Amino acid sequence: TVFAVATAAGMFGTMLVMPLLFKKFNYKQIVIGTSVLGCIASLVIWFIGYDNFWACVPFLVISCIPCGAINICVYAMIGDSLDYMEWKTGVRLTGMGSAIQSFVAKFGNAVATSFIVLMYIIVNLDIASINAEITANPLEMSQSVRTGMFSLVSIIPGLSLLVCVIPILFYNITGKKKEQITAE
Repeated sequence: TVFAVATAAGMFGTMLVMPLLFKKFNYKQIVIGTSVLGCIASLVIWFIGYDNFWACVPFLVISCIPCGAINICVYAMIGDSLDYMEWKTGVRLTGMGSAIQSFVAKFGNAVATSFIVLMYIIVNLDIASINAEITANPLEMSQSVRTGMFSLVSIIPGLSLLVCVIPILFYNITGKKKEQITAE
């Protein structure tokens, strides 16, 4: 419950302030800035450790800021890409953009779910053996399982956010170029 509330606070809080961020920054800057912030917060969670759970909670909220920002920016960036395509080709394929975005989201969810299952295998977590006692007292799990599970909410999201920045570095529909496309 604490993780769910902290995650929601980070994501939805960010979504609420996005209109203010759009006045000062472009989509690329927002995605890169929040991803770096989230990465740092995730790594701080890892170094604090799961034995200090309550000290991790504020950093968990911060680490979820990129989720809110990316969820908003991605749709705006798709719109910019469709504008760019129309500007270059004279054809606007809005339906294609929507379909591709839907496919990418579903593919990403499939990869993420597969990775979580793979992580369970790597840390040797037997899902069938988890019961109310273990859920109430994670100390019943082995050290390697606890470390592996903790990495799923700390170091792995942090590293994933750094990887997320790489393709955004190539996004160039900003500034004067975006103004020119919009004007034309």
